[in-house]
Amino acid sequence: MGVDVVLRLVERLGTNRRRFAQVEIVLDRSDRFARSCALADRPTLNRVDPYRTLVLTAADMPGLVADLDAVAVDADKPDREVLADIRRLARRCAAGESMELHLEGD
Repeated sequence: MGVDVVLRLVERLGTNRRRFAQVEIVLDRSDRFARSCALADRPTLNRVDPYRTLVLTAADMPGLVADLDAVAVDADKPDREVLADIRRLARRCAAGESMELHLEGD
């Protein structure tokens, strides 16, 4: 029931078509991120569904980074490491004009 986080480059192919290239991924093998989202009372993390995909754009990254930072304060070391990896992807997404962050539930 993990939530994998995938940074994708989006190429626009006309008005309604897009092509994606996977840039980097953080796998949630131990359900650490999914559990952090479920326990968090934070606006962006509350939108994460462990059974669906949530697509976030650069505009969503300040809220996601703030939520990750807030949750990391009380997290144990393994959870903090996963959250730090996701935060790094969020920073890359925020800096990339054609990037999206896909939070993919099972």
